[in-house]
Amino acid sequence: MSQARRRKTTQAPARELPSWLLPGSVVALMAGVLIAAGWHWLPRVEGPAFETLVIKGERHQLSAEVLRDRVRPILDDGYFGADLAELRRELEAEPWVAAVSVRRQWPSTLALTVHEQVPAAVWNREGFLNEDGEFFVPREIHQEPGFLPELSGPEGSEAEVLEAWQAMQAELAPHGESAVALRLSERRAWTLELASGPELRLGRADRERRFERFAQVALPALARTERVAMASLDYIDMRYTNGFSVAPSGGDTTEDQGNG
Repeated sequence: MSQARRRKTTQAPARELPSWLLPGSVVALMAGVLIAAGWHWLPRVEGPAFETLVIKGERHQLSAEVLRDRVRPILDDGYFGADLAELRRELEAEPWVAAVSVRRQWPSTLALTVHEQVPAAVWNREGFLNEDGEFFVPREIHQEPGFLPELSGPEGSEAEVLEAWQAMQAELAPHGESAVALRLSERRAWTLELASGPELRLGRADRERRFERFAQVALPALARTERVAMASLDYIDMRYTNGFSVAPSGGDTTEDQGNG
């Protein structure tokens, strides 16, 4: 007895389309392409023109005219078209500008808040250092900044020299003394010029320890010596292990080798 063998047939599973080919996704994709293309060809919307420029912040060196000249090319792009990031970069390229914030105020105002550089010292007689020890060279000076110490040193030592001068000033103040200049040579030797006249030679090694010895030992000792006036000294040399020497203007060097 023979039986017809039934041939098994299996239906192949339907292949799923990638999600991005589903009808809804295709429509969304086409819409996105059309929107992007349309946006590319749309004319640039500039919006209303700027009518008012407001400048805030304390300024001594930056004139309103200088700031307006920097801003004017951007203002022509209109309220929406103006590139404020580019404007900020343009303004911060001005040497007297430390930082600036720029914002729109509806309907037609551009507001600037300008932080001006505050000079803390003259550097190498070429420009100024700000309070962070950053070097800048202004194009012009509208108002004399008043007394500034004259600092000098190799390139890259700006912040180091400013910080050293500030520390020395703080230590000198209780003794009624101050400094007007500080130099760091290419060989890294430190020399401080005192307001009372003499030059203080600290050398290359142990600058902080030598200066502390001057402030706590040499300066009080010289103040107690009636025959030695600071203004009559050419220099004070602290490059000794336990003492110091002084040189009167136009005179011979006198050494004090006392314990210090």
